[in-house]
Amino acid sequence: MTVQNNDYAPKKVQLILVKRTYKDGIEEYKETKDLVATPVTFTLHDGQIQLIRVALQNTQNYSTKAKDL
Repeated sequence: MTVQNNDYAPKKVQLILVKRTYKDGIEEYKETKDLVATPVTFTLHDGQIQLIRVALQNTQNYSTKAKDL
C-alpha cells in the first residue's frame, strides 16, 4: 500500500492496525495483533510517497483458500 502527501506541509503518520467487527449491528474497530506493518511511524514531506508493507502475523488462524462471495 502507498500513502502520499499532497500538501505543502510535512505530515507525521502513525499506523494503528485495527480489526473491524460488528456487534449488535454496530461497526466497531479494535486494535489487532493479527497484522504487522512497517514502517509504523514516518514523516511525509510535500509530494512524498511512502510504501507501507502489511502482513499477517500468524497465518495459522486464517484460511488461505479462496472464498466465493
